[in-house]
Amino acid sequence: MADGGDSTAQDWMECGACQRWLDRPMRGRWNCGLLPAAERVGEAPAPWVGKKHGGPQPTVCAGYTTSLPLVAITSRAMHWADSGMLKDFLQADDLPRTTFDYIDILRGAVQSAERFAIAEERK
Repeated sequence: MADGGDSTAQDWMECGACQRWLDRPMRGRWNCGLLPAAERVGEAPAPWVGKKHGGPQPTVCAGYTTSLPLVAITSRAMHWADSGMLKDFLQADDLPRTTFDYIDILRGAVQSAERFAIAEERK
């Protein structure tokens, strides 16, 4: 996991920040989600792939993915669900099943990444 004091790591997770230090062809090789699909010619940086992480190869960079509204709202909803206040957060009494599916998918991804990071630290 990234060190909170590393400014490069901070930029990594801010979608669009890389435009300040990477040219367009390099962003295409990193599968920048801000570029049209035709310009995405490489593999998104994924240091966990090939190290028995078990996750799929990402199709776009992590900064773009984490900036998507669905990911942001699901992350917030997961917090409120853990607090038992999901209905209050979403201001709804009858939540669609997909709400819980999104939370379960994100929770599984977070747990998988945490297990991978712990295993890497123990090496």
